[in-house]
Amino acid sequence: MRALWFYLTLALMALCLSGCEDLAFSATLDQWADAIHHAEGNDNYGILLPRGKRYKHTSYTQACKNTVKHLYRLWIVHCHHGLFINYLGMVYCPVGASNDPQGLNKYWIDNVRYWLDK
Repeated sequence: MRALWFYLTLALMALCLSGCEDLAFSATLDQWADAIHHAEGNDNYGILLPRGKRYKHTSYTQACKNTVKHLYRLWIVHCHHGLFINYLGMVYCPVGASNDPQGLNKYWIDNVRYWLDK
C-alpha cells in the first residue's frame, strides 16, 4: 500500500510540474528587480514598510529579489497555471488594494512586462 501511495504521489508531482514547466522563468532576478523598480517608479521598489521602519540588513533591491524568488517557488510548488507575472502581480501589487486609491495597480503587470521586454 505504501508503494502505491508513493508512486501515485510521484505521478501527481510529475503531472503538476510538467504543466508548469513550459512557463519558464526566463528572466533573471536582476531583470525582475529592474523591471519592478521602473514600473514602481520609486527607490523602495513598491515595498511598503510602516513609517520609520527600515530594512537593517537588506536593501530594497534585495528585498524585491527575495520576494520574486519566494513567490516563484510558491507558484511552482502549487502548480499555478497561467503566467508567473500574473501571479506575481496579484500578490505584489493587487488590484483594489486599500493603499491604491487611484487604481493604478491595474497597470502594474503590463508595466513590469514592458520593462522586462526592453
